[in-house]
Amino acid sequence: MKNNWIFIVLLFISYSISSQETPKEESYQITLNEGEKLVRVLSSQQIYVNSATKIGGKTRVYFPIEIPPNTLRWFYVVTTTKGEKEGEALNVLGQLAAATLTGGASTIAKGMTTTVTIPSGSGGVVDSYLLDRQNLDVFTSKGDNWGQSLYYNIEGTRENFRSGLIMINNPSFQYVYIGIKNPSSSLGVNVKIEAIAITRENADWYKSSPSVESLKEFMEKTFNGHFKYKYSQQVSDELTACSLSKIMREKRADELISLFKYEESYKNYFDEIVKSCEDEYRKKHQSANREKSNIYNNFGWEYYLKNDLPKAYENYLRAIEIDPNNGVAIANLGLLLILDNKTSEAKEKYVEAITCFKKDMIDGKNNMKEANKKIVELLNFASNREIFIERNQLNDINAIEEIIFQELNKMN
Repeated sequence: MKNNWIFIVLLFISYSISSQETPKEESYQITLNEGEKLVRVLSSQQIYVNSATKIGGKTRVYFPIEIPPNTLRWFYVVTTTKGEKEGEALNVLGQLAAATLTGGASTIAKGMTTTVTIPSGSGGVVDSYLLDRQNLDVFTSKGDNWGQSLYYNIEGTRENFRSGLIMINNPSFQYVYIGIKNPSSSLGVNVKIEAIAITRENADWYKSSPSVESLKEFMEKTFNGHFKYKYSQQVSDELTACSLSKIMREKRADELISLFKYEESYKNYFDEIVKSCEDEYRKKHQSANREKSNIYNNFGWEYYLKNDLPKAYENYLRAIEIDPNNGVAIANLGLLLILDNKTSEAKEKYVEAITCFKKDMIDGKNNMKEANKKIVELLNFASNREIFIERNQLNDINAIEEIIFQELNKMN
């Protein structure tokens, strides 16, 4: 009997070791159709989410997602592991790119169903919510713990979830947020996440043999759809008119129809037209000193990334001196002032930056998106958040981010 018990113990130890050495995987099938494209909307990330009883840790984190135009559906994958140590990152887009032979960038030439694998969750469970901006505030402030209603997208939400692929077949917002909550009071959890959109461009019109008369209408719709995603309607209309004018001067209708039969050819040509019109508009409306100012702003950002904040500060000031309307440099200076515990001064800089962004008809919208993204990333670092709480800065920083977000929505 004693020998039998020894055998059972050894067998259990052997099984435990083999289980640790060979992590389990889960497989999911994804159907892709001809003409669709894969776009990564959230790069593979890992973050540790603390339990409620651990002092100083965050029990809730969130990830902002910008859904591209022409998105048919999108999905995100989540898996959990034990402990705070980071393991191998997810690479779902890499798997899909290899399976479709697209490199993750080109249009899928032939429809197929392919399989992706992710590690099975081995940590605790999480609650994963798909939220709009208004409900993100309820989520991050834990208002749902105190009687506030938390509304979320059911299709994109899972509770008590350890791992899996979550497909959103009916995307309805351009900006959404994935909120991750650790419901455990005692166990922290390491979360890995990645998100990918499946889009389709309006590029297969030639299959229906359009008449020459409809060609201009199609091009106008295509250009306008491209530009209005990035710019205001006024700028979009001007750039569309510029693009149509250039094409009609350079190509005959039959040449265009032939060109559209070869994806890379028409895409490269249209990209050239778009860039040419954007550059002309930018040159017409931006100050002559903007290019030089941007160089100093880029120097400042490089120093910021290397944590050389005094040199970053010096270069941002130089950029603003050269071009006082460089909103990006002003917003970056505001970011430094937040880190330097000068929140009131930072507010003033962000007000200046927003004013500049709203005047900049060509790049203002995208630059304001980047300014908002930088503050969100700053807040998402647990160590930063602890410092901001200690300095009583957190409410002011959240207010700055909220104002930028509201002004950005007005530009959409």
